[in-house]
Amino acid sequence: MEFLFPILDRLFDVPLIERVSVEGVENSTTLALKNGTLISVIRLAGSQQMQGSDEFSADVEAIRIALSPFLSKPGHAIEFSFSRDPQAAARVLEGSVDRSRRRGLELGIDVGQILTERQQRLGSFLVAETCLLVVHTFAPAPSTGGLNDLEEGIDSGGHACHETLTEALCRTLQARNMDAGVVDAIDALREIRASVHPLTAPWKGEWTPVGLGLGDETRMLQEPIGLDRQLATETVEILDQSFIRIGDALVSAFDVTVGPEILKPFNDLVDAINAAPTPFPWRCCFLLEPGGLRSLRLKEQCAQLFAFAAPVRNGRIREAMARLREIDGSNDTVVCLRMSFATWANCGQETKLRRNAAVLRRAVEQWGNLSVDGVSGDPVATVLSTAVSMAPDSTAPPAAAPLSHALALLPFGRQAGPWKEGPVLLRTDDGKVWPYRPGSSRQNSWVEIHVGSSGSGKSVAMNAMNLAAILSDQTVDGGKPELPLMAIIDIGHSSKGLIDFLRDVLPIGKTHEVAHLKLKMTPAHAVNPFDTPPGMRSPYAAGRSFLINFLSILAGAGREGSSCPMTGLVGAVVDQAFRQTSDRERPKHHVAEEEPEVDEAVALIGFKLSDFTTWWEVADALFLRHRFREASRAQARAVPVLADLIDASHADQIVVLYQDAHVAEGGEPVLQAFRRAVSEAVRDLPVLAGVTRFNPGFARIMALDLDEVVSAQFGGGSQRQASLMFMLARQLLIRDWLLDADEAAVAVEDGILPKMYLDHHSGIARLGKSVPKLFAMDEYHRCGGLPGFRRQILQDMREGRKNNIRVALSSQVVEDFGDDILEAATTVFIFDAPSESSADRLSRLFGLGGHERSIIRSRLTGPGREGAPLFAVVRHKGGTSRQKLILTLGAAELWALSTTPEDVALRERLFRRFNMSDALLLLAARFPGGSAKAEIERAVARSVRAGGNGRGRELQADIMESLADELAERFYGNLESRIKLFRD
Repeated sequence: MEFLFPILDRLFDVPLIERVSVEGVENSTTLALKNGTLISVIRLAGSQQMQGSDEFSADVEAIRIALSPFLSKPGHAIEFSFSRDPQAAARVLEGSVDRSRRRGLELGIDVGQILTERQQRLGSFLVAETCLLVVHTFAPAPSTGGLNDLEEGIDSGGHACHETLTEALCRTLQARNMDAGVVDAIDALREIRASVHPLTAPWKGEWTPVGLGLGDETRMLQEPIGLDRQLATETVEILDQSFIRIGDALVSAFDVTVGPEILKPFNDLVDAINAAPTPFPWRCCFLLEPGGLRSLRLKEQCAQLFAFAAPVRNGRIREAMARLREIDGSNDTVVCLRMSFATWANCGQETKLRRNAAVLRRAVEQWGNLSVDGVSGDPVATVLSTAVSMAPDSTAPPAAAPLSHALALLPFGRQAGPWKEGPVLLRTDDGKVWPYRPGSSRQNSWVEIHVGSSGSGKSVAMNAMNLAAILSDQTVDGGKPELPLMAIIDIGHSSKGLIDFLRDVLPIGKTHEVAHLKLKMTPAHAVNPFDTPPGMRSPYAAGRSFLINFLSILAGAGREGSSCPMTGLVGAVVDQAFRQTSDRERPKHHVAEEEPEVDEAVALIGFKLSDFTTWWEVADALFLRHRFREASRAQARAVPVLADLIDASHADQIVVLYQDAHVAEGGEPVLQAFRRAVSEAVRDLPVLAGVTRFNPGFARIMALDLDEVVSAQFGGGSQRQASLMFMLARQLLIRDWLLDADEAAVAVEDGILPKMYLDHHSGIARLGKSVPKLFAMDEYHRCGGLPGFRRQILQDMREGRKNNIRVALSSQVVEDFGDDILEAATTVFIFDAPSESSADRLSRLFGLGGHERSIIRSRLTGPGREGAPLFAVVRHKGGTSRQKLILTLGAAELWALSTTPEDVALRERLFRRFNMSDALLLLAARFPGGSAKAEIERAVARSVRAGGNGRGRELQADIMESLADELAERFYGNLESRIKLFRD
């Protein structure tokens, strides 16, 4: 008689509401169905690691062990619901872009063009993905007590058993480093409703059920509007044997009738479907039930009864059943497996739906050689077989399978990350959104390492992440929109594109808040490393530590073969130099006309000068009258300079302590070696030898180019000089970020800070703690090998969180960083691993598996049309995420942030002719890949082959000028067309 039910269903048009089985809410995480079944939903985002076959097998075995006790006897079922939806991804992308656009408007930044193009470009790749595990606990069959026994069974034993299974499964997934968690009842209802009405999935979070009774005793709705009425709000129409309409959605579904011959990973199926020319939504459901052998009894009996008819085939059936019987209960559990698939489209898109359904069927059939059938007799039931929580009513025929084999087909190997949303939208190869949130509370500290050779996309990625951080919600403090504080130490033009872009999109009154400056090896650019915060007669602890590290590099302390006395001497000399120049000993006296600006301010406030007036007295007087700029200039004269260290090293207490100490190299006395190093620096490095003259201004985002000051001019090699310059730039840019209110109060008590300065220091410290900051350093390999420099960077990394500072370091190969730096890093972006030794070191430090090692060695191939591939290692409070990802940007954004020399030169030529927005649009239209380098190189090669005159650089300049002319002609041609159209 069962064959009549589908016919009756068509005749009487059974409403959708009668097919929805959800009755009410049991508790905050459990729903009750109409037949007494309890269900809970686990959201499985995926694995935090890239899984190879070995890792996946280990995960499957752990999950099998956890599930076997519950699936070896009746009472439970596990449903796996998986869906991919490009339209839902568009909704996610739209929300991210809108948040960035609103933040830009609050900051006065006009980034609409860049964000719109990013949305269009990234939207062509993204697909939203949802994977849910639904735990079913069935009500016991009623005894003679009838319904009362049924209700009592659920209350007493069923609920506890259900919670045990749900918690055990969730814990097992989390123990295998998967992102899994039980969702609350409301979210579970949202997922069920979205699966019944798939076109509503992009907005599922905006719907909330009404009238829920959450008491332990009721488990039912207390309001007249039942959950089934809220979940099934549309009518259903059967169009043909495999297509139905639910509301405005056309849905096609089919069942798997014969299981796979070969077990292939679920990711292979996703890749096959994702290869379709046009992305389309689809979903599937896998149901695991106990009683796999019981489902085969009829087939086994028939095989025995008709053995004479097909002896070979029936013999194989009996052998397979014997093997399953042998497996069951020994080293595995035989379960029932049902599989169903579906896809959908809008009404009026029947042709599109049929095409997508055919692509889906073909991909499923090729996934291990499956057999499928879309004709079940009840197409509505087949569609609902793929809806969340409704799999037990599946029309798919049961297949007996070892639990380990069934689990091997499931989506445990999908990629997942620590964040649900973030300003940086990365993606997986198959389009799953992977957000990244710099400065997140989910990480104990914020230390980024970027590793990649030239041309790997590293610098553009850093610029893109910095731009995203600027546009994130972390840029607002206390309700006042402000740019974050960013200090970028650069060699060359890596960050110049970002700065130029920001300067162009900021309002005229705010352009001073961003700056790209060059430091030069001249007295006019001098930066005194001994400068202190306002009023401080000696540095804070962090400043003193910096000076010891700085002078240790200068004097060669810590290099191979050197001795420890030098480091001790450096600390003693620093203390003595500040002691000597303080008010208590020999403060420096004011000298007329050394600082004309200060003399003028002193005269204006009526401060009386004498031959005995000190610079400290002048600085204090000016500060009291709120002449802060002039006070800073006066204090610059009051503090020690590098040359003062030679005098300080002659102090009796220092001579007595170190006169007999020698350095290891040649036995030179340590005092003599120190004085010699200081004298050489004063002579050869004018940029750090005198009073500070370089004024970086008051920019909130500042990049300092050190290209002209890091060359090998100073004794000890280029790395030593580069380290000194990086340290000097670091002190100049972030010194005031490290002020601490408590430390300021202690400084007042110790007499090294006059009390008049306390409120100033405390105010800056309190404000600074809440403002997000970035300290970034490119070309780390120039100086990372010296211990003094590495100690300073490690200190900044470890103390950055308490000062709200994110530290980002960039270099070309992983060998440039010591193990201590890499172990302290919380986020590492790897853009390539050019050697086996690099891959081995990364594997050792981050515990990479064999599959992950092969990815960083062979699949990070540099930027292409789809974006720049990278491998991310993210340490967070929930574990470690290791993922191969892609950064995809729009063409205009790529052109704005590019650091390739040829692209930078062409971009600057266009900037000289047009405003930045028009120039970027022209470049993006002409070179949508974000680079003209390949075309320029081809044009140079053609010119050389044709016998062109000039050297390569000259030819290249001519070609870029020609390209600029071409783009200018295109711009003015379009302009004339627009003017003519307007006039007409």
